Amino acid sequence: MELRAALVFTGHLRGTCDRELDAGLRVIQAQAINCRAVFSSCDVFLHTWDRLEKPVDQLIIARRCGPSCRRASRLANVSSWPCVGRVVAALEPVAAVTVERQDRRPGHAADERRWTSTETLRSFRMNGASMSGGAALVARHAATMNHSYVAAVRMRADLGSATVDGRPNWRDQMLNNRSWRTVRRYATHYDTPAANRVHRQVMTCDTPRVKRMDFCSWSVPATPLLDTLHALSVELAGDAATEAACHAYLNRSFTAPFACGAGLGGVVHSESVLFCAMRRAGVAASGLATNHDFTSHRCVWHRPRTEYQADMRAQRAGRASRRLAATNLHRSSIERRSAKTTP
Repeated sequence: MELRAALVFTGHLRGTCDRELDAGLRVIQAQAINCRAVFSSCDVFLHTWDRLEKPVDQLIIARRCGPSCRRASRLANVSSWPCVGRVVAALEPVAAVTVERQDRRPGHAADERRWTSTETLRSFRMNGASMSGGAALVARHAATMNHSYVAAVRMRADLGSATVDGRPNWRDQMLNNRSWRTVRRYATHYDTPAANRVHRQVMTCDTPRVKRMDFCSWSVPATPLLDTLHALSVELAGDAATEAACHAYLNRSFTAPFACGAGLGGVVHSESVLFCAMRRAGVAASGLATNHDFTSHRCVWHRPRTEYQADMRAQRAGRASRRLAATNLHRSSIERRSAKTTP
């Protein structure tokens, strides 16, 4: 039996092509290599925008624009086409690519409505549109080529940027060699009773979470994830009644897991809209858990505290080890240069 998977990258390509030695491209390429290593066939898809960053509201630029905001404003006017070419070359063969024109006018009329106490849906609307576009790419290709996917994985397209790849607590939310084998194991046995439990589930790639749950997700078979991403376009269409119904659903259904958040009851993040899309598609989310970005002493621990603390110690040790290795490398390079210049 041939096991065919779909790997979908969506969103802006900010920071992917500007790292030294093609480091960003190698990160995104590694995911395609892992997918092809564990599945008989892996079709890769890319949906992105014709600019490297989403438009930044000029009012924000004028009032409170820091270094990251100014960089985003600059990238919003930089064409993504050169980077798209390099990404496609790194991922070859690619099943389908869409580069959609980005509206230069930032925002959306519905974005004036508050989603939480700190944000509107503006920050997530283009992200969601690209997710839905990526799902449409997969569905169209599958229908044209008469393919059936036993698994689908969606990741943000800028996972190779220094912002994502350079932070362990972000990088760890992507799939690694071991977790790719987990996806394959579910796909191999998805007709068994054990696998049937996840048949209509969308799984996050790391510990199930609410914050940054849009970084990476997968499903076995592909249908639950694709259905969720199709439904997301309805949730983000800007209809006030739809948003109000989603808001009420989140506040009503997720009060306990979201108890540590601020704002309007259960609605903490713009990406929480994904839960509403799952409900619309008849799909369950992988069980919620807190994480180090979303916990405090007042929170209910959904993971054993000892396990969480062990993870934190391992991450701190890893960061210290990388800093030490970088320091030693820098010191040795200085010594080599000094030796060359010494008569």
